[in-house]
Amino acid sequence: MLKIPLTVWIANAAACLTGMYGDVTHQAESADCSRQTVYDHAQKVQAAVGAEHAGGPTRAALIQENERLRQENARLWDWLAQTIEFPASKQHEFAVTATAMGLSLNQVLILLVLLLGTQARPSRSTIQRWIKAAGQKAGRVLKYLDGRCRTLVLVGCLDEIFFHRRPVLVGVEPASMVWFLGSKADDRQGATWCQELQGWTNLRFVVSDAGTGLQAGIALVQQQRREAKQLPLEDGYDVFPTAQEARRVLRRSWNHVERLWEHAEAATRQVAP
Repeated sequence: MLKIPLTVWIANAAACLTGMYGDVTHQAESADCSRQTVYDHAQKVQAAVGAEHAGGPTRAALIQENERLRQENARLWDWLAQTIEFPASKQHEFAVTATAMGLSLNQVLILLVLLLGTQARPSRSTIQRWIKAAGQKAGRVLKYLDGRCRTLVLVGCLDEIFFHRRPVLVGVEPASMVWFLGSKADDRQGATWCQELQGWTNLRFVVSDAGTGLQAGIALVQQQRREAKQLPLEDGYDVFPTAQEARRVLRRSWNHVERLWEHAEAATRQVAP
């Protein structure tokens, strides 16, 4: 709130800008203010009048623009409160974690497009570099952990899976369901299996199917342990393939029995009095 009315400001400016000698002193005494105040009022009034006629936006226009910007700022703050910070480091973490959970590169890209949009999402090559670098780091860590955990694996379920026709030699510890062996190989011969099982010196018992290469590899390990007088390696067959085949045969046999039974019942009805 102004202590001195605007009309006095204008009078002070008039005395300073158009008055005669001594008018400033007289006006200061009349307005009950200092001479410096008169000079200040003259400068501010002159600046205000000049700004009003300079051709720029009016005060009303500036007030309206200011209100619009305030509303826009409030909306932006509301939007910010609903956003999730997702910088490049988080995108990196998201891509690597999703891949580790089993998502393909295309699936990771689709999710990033949903989150960031087509233009803002990282490129395919960038994501591939992230995944490759994370895999290399994880490999170094897992190599250390494998060395520490090898002695804990006493029982193993062995099998082979294929990716694009390339075999992966697999070993799972049944009690913990830990996948302790997962090695891409050029083949699944006995020598290859034997080499993969060499490091698991505390392995006491293995379960496997009747695959020729797998059985040959187990036999080689057993022979090497006997010759080196190490802990023996016992083995047993995985009964799942046998049980699966047995169910198929049993189902076929039972269907045949049911048909014979139906024929017998029909014959009985025909000869019944």
